[in-house]
Amino acid sequence: MLNSSVTGYPATFATAREKAWKSDLRSQLCAPAMAGAERGVALHFNVLALAPNNQPLDVDNLCEPVFSVLVGRLGWFGSSRGNVWWWSASKREGGPHGCAISISDARSAQLPSDPPALQGVYRGILPRNARAPEVAAWASRLVSGATEIPSRCIVHLAFGSSTVNIANISTGVVKSFVDCLYPILGGRAGAPEDYRVSQLIVEKGAAGLAPDEVRARFWFEGVREASLAWNAVPVTSAPITKECSTMTNPCRPGSAKWTVAQGAIEQKSESQVRAELRALSPRYEHRMKEYIGDLWSENRFRVRIVAGRLSTDR
Repeated sequence: MLNSSVTGYPATFATAREKAWKSDLRSQLCAPAMAGAERGVALHFNVLALAPNNQPLDVDNLCEPVFSVLVGRLGWFGSSRGNVWWWSASKREGGPHGCAISISDARSAQLPSDPPALQGVYRGILPRNARAPEVAAWASRLVSGATEIPSRCIVHLAFGSSTVNIANISTGVVKSFVDCLYPILGGRAGAPEDYRVSQLIVEKGAAGLAPDEVRARFWFEGVREASLAWNAVPVTSAPITKECSTMTNPCRPGSAKWTVAQGAIEQKSESQVRAELRALSPRYEHRMKEYIGDLWSENRFRVRIVAGRLSTDR
């Protein structure tokens, strides 16, 4: 094992600080020194703020500049990200700012000793973007009936495939898979709240899994944040027509988009739906038109506002 520590201000890829952070990495990391025996790497980021300028730092995005320099520039792992069999990354706020890096020849990453709070095996098409429906649908079934989302959590993804490139972050399958876990982590399609992941552990070629399978484990940390029950229907005094009452809401129960769709199904007033969105989060109220657009583009569910009341013909 080789341990190193880089001082500086960790940055995510495609941001203003990325260039300076890569320069720090290049100047402080050494050339390959394990004769090709390296199999994995553990990264521990100490950052100035977990959400600088109100933009949360996703732990997977912090990894991309490190892999770019460590593998692409310095030549660790045979200069190929495909030779990375496992990696783990954690983030915390506080100094000294920088990143502790441990390159290892161990066969797999170290997992928490406690049993996970939630786990399951996904089988199917691996996602290529944050809006892929297959993983999100699986995650919804896995967490069915839950009434809370974690404020912080550790996530472990074990890919059965030995050929998947788990170290290609910016356009690879790992980022897309994490983004599609929004039914568990919070958020919505295209806007997941994966900043809640305080540590991400990823491996490939995992024993006991088929090439199209991924085992996901979740350890919830600290206080869990209450939300509306995902399988609950809010009480309403608005009249429900027979035609609308038979319609099915296409969204995850309790989400902001579900609230808008349910408001249209039950023909609620615009003010009532805005109040329900505000109860979920103050910022959701101002995104109501965005949710209406998403319902049509993503679900082909049309919402109209006529005379201050929502309606739909599906």
